[in-house]
Amino acid sequence: TGPGRSEYSLCCEGEDWANGYFNAEMWTDQEGQDAWVEMWRFTAEHYRDNPYVVGYKLMVEPNVAGILFDIWEPDVFYSRYAGTLYDWNQLYPRIVDGIRGVDPDTPILVNAEGFSAIEWLPYLIPIDQPNIVYVAHQYDPYEHYTNQEPWLKNEYPGYYDIDYDGSPDDFNRDWLQDLLFTLDDYSSGHGVPVAVDEFGVVRYAPNAVLYMDDIMGLFEDMGINFCIWEWPTSWREFEVDVHEFNFRFGADINSRTETPSDLLDVILSYWNLNTIRPSTAPWVNDPDSGD
Repeated sequence: TGPGRSEYSLCCEGEDWANGYFNAEMWTDQEGQDAWVEMWRFTAEHYRDNPYVVGYKLMVEPNVAGILFDIWEPDVFYSRYAGTLYDWNQLYPRIVDGIRGVDPDTPILVNAEGFSAIEWLPYLIPIDQPNIVYVAHQYDPYEHYTNQEPWLKNEYPGYYDIDYDGSPDDFNRDWLQDLLFTLDDYSSGHGVPVAVDEFGVVRYAPNAVLYMDDIMGLFEDMGINFCIWEWPTSWREFEVDVHEFNFRFGADINSRTETPSDLLDVILSYWNLNTIRPSTAPWVNDPDSGD
């Protein structure tokens, strides 16, 4: 959320309950984009010395191609709109310049257009600035598996039309590896760090354990830093209603309490490989921290 852009633009166009909240005007408004630059300059100036801030993520899932033009192929979008106000490549460098004017050190996370999908990353033009990490979100194949409705029952590994060409595709570890090679190619080709700062799967997806084991194993094998998606909250009303990615609740979609599960075990097994923490700030619940 920022000047001329609401977080509801990520999810809720056309939803009756979101009327009055949907806002994507910044993509057609030069003043709105200028305000984003100033918003981030102000934010960086305020937080630049805060040890709990490990990085600045400029925008969650730039998505003008989909929400304004219903375009889902990056080559089609950029052949028509490169260099215009719709082009994230002309805005994000200005935001970075604003931040670096007051904070030369804090890492900046930059993701691509197209809801930050990996296939859009090659179209993100890197810039010559220090401590920039280029990030992507990995939910493909979105509606077929990772975000499938409870009634769909698509399994992993599976065989279904992932690319909408009318023919079924193999969805398995090899498919995931081929997709993640895009990250490796971008990193090596430009000499920049990359990461997946969102990924996950609905907890009730058939064989979600196998999927998470494969994709987290690939992240480790390829040296890709990653963050799993779950929005934990102490607001019980929200937690009860929005729970699909809350792996603490187990695989039963009706569960709303913390439940041991194979999915949780496989996630923890990869987290337990961590040996380096991203901040010098102590954990709040660290018994050795004195907190």
